[in-house]
Amino acid sequence: MTARGDLVAAVRSLPTSRVPGDGATGVRWLALFDLAAAGDVSGARLCEAHLDATAILAEAGHAPRPGALYGVWASVRPDGRDVELVDGSLRGVKSFASGVGLVDRALIEVMCDGRRQLVDAAVAVDPVGDRWHSDDGRRTATIDWHNQGLVATNTGTVCFDAADDVETVGPPDWYLERPGFWHGACGPAACWGGGAAGLMSERTSGGDPHRLAAAGAIEADVWSMRALLRQAGDEADRTPDDLDAARWRARALRHAIHELATGVVDTFMRAYGPRPMVEHGGAGRRIADVQLYLRQHHGRADLEALAAGT
Repeated sequence: MTARGDLVAAVRSLPTSRVPGDGATGVRWLALFDLAAAGDVSGARLCEAHLDATAILAEAGHAPRPGALYGVWASVRPDGRDVELVDGSLRGVKSFASGVGLVDRALIEVMCDGRRQLVDAAVAVDPVGDRWHSDDGRRTATIDWHNQGLVATNTGTVCFDAADDVETVGPPDWYLERPGFWHGACGPAACWGGGAAGLMSERTSGGDPHRLAAAGAIEADVWSMRALLRQAGDEADRTPDDLDAARWRARALRHAIHELATGVVDTFMRAYGPRPMVEHGGAGRRIADVQLYLRQHHGRADLEALAAGT
């Protein structure tokens, strides 16, 4: 599991500007790229969520709780069941909750009177045997993650039983209906690209011309990803409130970074074979992390939406 101290230090290393579109969006996304490239991909994934959460709070006119680490828990279970907000209290189950035992609070999308509502809620839990519990017993969690990719994000299922310390953020259905949602969707793409770029540090030495050619291809793809993030950030800064532009740009950027990052991983694996992955654990962990993280891309559904202009 990612150490909380390391996560706090990484969060503090990121730009202090809190809202994409404020004039330094490219700097924000490149900082996430560099964080994922230089360090732990799981840690970068958690930092990206914290940065997104503070931006969402700022958009809604809220301030984050002092010193708190945040997650964003917006995944909906396949069976449609979700946490409900009833009389100011949370009840139900939230899956794909990242940062169990690490984050103090989370922005959670829940159901309230038949509509989607974002809330800022306390989620801190401590390990008790093979489960996690809050001090008041109103939150429990299990780590049901059966994949080596992103295992250090400590992602699991959290159960709420009349959990309070909850504050609504924005009006109903607000979370998905704002340009900031699409600006925020570019943050994971920055981490995808950075995670793949980090493979450059895992290269083995040697002057084999095929490996040198592969290294050159990777360097060109990394340059392209950084250029795309910078360009997308500049565009977001010029029209931060344009919902249609934000939606289109996020889908285009995510597709482009997905293809380039996938190409970097494929090039690395074909050029260097299994040795870096079995003799140097960092390469194997990084590839597992990146390949799973890239599954957040919506693939052909996004491409169809791009072509349709929706």
